[in-house]
Amino acid sequence: HTVAGAQWTETYTETKTIPGGTPIPTSVTDAWTVEGVDVAITVPAGTFQTVVFVKLPAGKKYFYAPGIGKVKELGGQTEELVSYDLVP
Repeated sequence: HTVAGAQWTETYTETKTIPGGTPIPTSVTDAWTVEGVDVAITVPAGTFQTVVFVKLPAGKKYFYAPGIGKVKELGGQTEELVSYDLVP
C-alpha cells in the first residue's frame, strides 16, 4: 500500500472497557487511502520522506517514513516524532 491513490479497508475488533464495567468488543471497519508518496515532512526529530495515509471515517492523516515508522499524525490530536535511535 505505497502507491498514491491506493485504497483498502481494514476490519478488526476493538475492545473498550468503561472503568468498573465489562469489556465490550466492537467490530470496526476503517477505509484507508494513500494520499501521497515521497512527501517531505519536518518534525522535531528531523525531515523525512514519507508515505501519507488517510483513515476514514476518523479523517486522521498519518505520515510514515520507511525504516522509521510514524513520524506525524494529524486529526483529533497532533503527534510528532521528537527523537529516535536506529539499532544496527
